[in-house]
Amino acid sequence: MALPDTPKATTSALPPKASTPPAAAADTSFLASWQQFHQALRQQDTVALQALVDPAAGLWILQQPGALPLLSRVSRVTAFRREYQQLPLLSIARQLVDCPAPASVTQFPQFDCGAQGEGRSGFAQEGCFAGPGAAFQTLDMWPYATLRGGTAAQGKAAQQRVLRTVLQTNTGFRFHFGRGADGRWRLLYLDLRVPCSA
Repeated sequence: MALPDTPKATTSALPPKASTPPAAAADTSFLASWQQFHQALRQQDTVALQALVDPAAGLWILQQPGALPLLSRVSRVTAFRREYQQLPLLSIARQLVDCPAPASVTQFPQFDCGAQGEGRSGFAQEGCFAGPGAAFQTLDMWPYATLRGGTAAQGKAAQQRVLRTVLQTNTGFRFHFGRGADGRWRLLYLDLRVPCSA
């Protein structure tokens, strides 16, 4: 005996599918961008580092090879060589402490040249700190800086976009981030000056 046809389920009888975020929805938090930078340095990954550079602003690198600061605007991180022994940019990884999650502060530790020495950095606290970028926005280095690869107007525009800074006290290096037009955090400035070295 033949069984009667069973009605086919319609899509309206099915429970609605849970919405999933689009695949392109990446973590756009500052910490995620810092961790991408940190990992790129540790793994010597120039592609990941380049992805953090704002294509329009470039990456500005501040060094002090003598008495005056040197500011270089870099479009491709692989093309840059530090004034210090002409080392590639990723060579800074050897000087940094492991810091996947910097301590959040509202004000960076005070610095004193006289407190340097015997294993001390000269900062009131040792470590890796993330804080506001306001102090860097007001830094007036332009009247006496040597420029390479960009203009003072371009550098000042990038400087005003800095919102967050990471300081590593063991070197005094500071890493400055701001948001791009797409809302992503971008690495805008690397300050590779060593305090009290000039």
